[in-house]
Amino acid sequence: ALTSLFANYKKGKHSWVNTLDLAYGIIAQDGQSAIKTDDRIDFTSKYGYQTNNENWYYSGLVNFRTQFAEGFEIEDGRETGVSISDFLAPAFSIVAIGADYRPNEKFSVFLSPATSKITIVNVDRLATDFGLDEGDNARFEIGAFVKISYQDDIFENVNLLTKIDLFSNYVEN
Repeated sequence: ALTSLFANYKKGKHSWVNTLDLAYGIIAQDGQSAIKTDDRIDFTSKYGYQTNNENWYYSGLVNFRTQFAEGFEIEDGRETGVSISDFLAPAFSIVAIGADYRPNEKFSVFLSPATSKITIVNVDRLATDFGLDEGDNARFEIGAFVKISYQDDIFENVNLLTKIDLFSNYVEN
């Protein structure tokens, strides 16, 4: 199952882009038990105010990512051992202020030198697997963030969406 929702607003120099991607997939093949192949909750909201250059916007961005269900290591096509992830284990929240370069409706590069990132892990035994200290359920970081996205109709009824998010912590290497 895959749902990609969007709500976009543009009036004058104001622009507001919102996306919500929800995905959950399982596969069972050759008589093996079903395993999870996709599990995603990804919400992004980006507001921009156009500068004197029509391709650049002063922008703010909020992003939240997690998953719906437990995830397990896969060995020989079967889930093994205890879970390695779960709902809100991990979850990532980003709040960023920066500039957005949009030369057209298909391509965007958001650059933020001022970004806060919060990693949440609500399963204690998984906390250290996601960079948290033992006994902690959240980690706060400050750094730089880049989000690049491209979307285009490549054939009739076929749309390509590709994106990459990069975060670099100022305090740690």
